[in-house]
Amino acid sequence: MADLAIYDEARRASERLLNGGNKELEAELAVLCMDKALVHWTADDMPGALGEYDRAIELRERLVQQEGRRELANSLAMLGLDMHRTHAVNIEPKTTGMNFAEEHL
Repeated sequence: MADLAIYDEARRASERLLNGGNKELEAELAVLCMDKALVHWTADDMPGALGEYDRAIELRERLVQQEGRRELANSLAMLGLDMHRTHAVNIEPKTTGMNFAEEHL
């Protein structure tokens, strides 16, 4: 799917910059992963959606817990709810979305 290829290219470029020390891109990369998860979800690719939600949560969790970016805590909890909804549609995610959201609300 062409939409996913564009997201993959943007993600690779963002991760290269992030790995090169451009840490301010971490929040934007999380948004990119969330957006890509929605593309997977609309294409009925639940494993792909869950993988992107996992990556977005990993990024946001680090920003909130290690970098002290408390302003991102609500969006982190919402990601958990999105994972819960995706899980309800199809398969078991790595992190139970509802439990995750409850921990971060």
